[in-house]
Amino acid sequence: MTKLATVSPVHGLVRTLEPPKGDINGFLRPSMGIIPRGAIMGRRAGSRLLEPVLDSSARSDLEILGCLDMDTIPAFTESGTNGEAVDSDGLPIQVRLRDGALGAFDTGTGVNEIDKYDIGKQCFAKNDNTLYLTDDGGTLSFAGVITGVNADSKIEFATDWRIRAMWKALTATGASDLGVVALMPADFILLTGAPLAIFADGASAVPGSAIVDSKANVIRWNNNATLNGVMASFLVPLDMDITANATVTIRASKTGATLADAVTFAVGAYNQEVGALHDADTNYGGTTSAMTGDVLAKRIQAVTLALALADLAAYPASVTLTVKPTDGTLGTDDLVVHSVVVTYKKKTS
Repeated sequence: MTKLATVSPVHGLVRTLEPPKGDINGFLRPSMGIIPRGAIMGRRAGSRLLEPVLDSSARSDLEILGCLDMDTIPAFTESGTNGEAVDSDGLPIQVRLRDGALGAFDTGTGVNEIDKYDIGKQCFAKNDNTLYLTDDGGTLSFAGVITGVNADSKIEFATDWRIRAMWKALTATGASDLGVVALMPADFILLTGAPLAIFADGASAVPGSAIVDSKANVIRWNNNATLNGVMASFLVPLDMDITANATVTIRASKTGATLADAVTFAVGAYNQEVGALHDADTNYGGTTSAMTGDVLAKRIQAVTLALALADLAAYPASVTLTVKPTDGTLGTDDLVVHSVVVTYKKKTS
């Protein structure tokens, strides 16, 4: 009996998506020998056979379908009438594929090196265990979109069919199920209520408005260990679903690359609800994740803090956010903030 491949359900990136309808043929080309679990697999146009991506093969014409989801494919010496790998009984060997998040992959160097700042970008299959950031001059097949980089600099990615499914789900309604509230530098004032003055380079703990390198509008802090904060407020959106957590994302960069300056931010969050006292709420903010201290100077990083659903308030409430670098996390480099964004789940109806 002919056995067909199956593709596992998606986990993590888009929880509501299902695998593509219908199975794909999952037979290996013969003479591939032993293929490890997690190897990046593809097929050529018009072919019914799967094969690993090899350095020695023409790679730009492979459609990447996923990663091999089994311990190993045993070595074989015979092939079926369609060129597929067969077992000792002459039956085609079954292959199951999973999304590209299976396993973790090596990357290239130079322009082809992938790091955590490339999450969300395209990647390309160099071989069955290596992903590049570019197609290497048109010689590599598109593998998918980068979804993660672990502590060992190993790469995870989402394969092509999953990206198509994501796009289909997004365009089916014409909108994302996420909403954003963007607070830009001009939206902030000092914690004293005073407007931001022009940044003064020196020893002051007071942040200021700045245009860095003649290109970026930011809030800038001097390199002090203890710094003052800023604040802004926004009206809770009508479509905000307060039964799901929200996330504060701060986009920031530093003027230097000092390892010890792994900055975090102390974020205060207070609701002002209709019918309540304007100072009734307690702080439900916290400390963000940390910036990487020795990242290239001027490189923008994103740090986050979850706002628990139990603390969120519905429209027409407003929210006041306070933001300041955590004491003791900055000492050598100046710090600039480009934006503060609150991401939330939209109501379904």
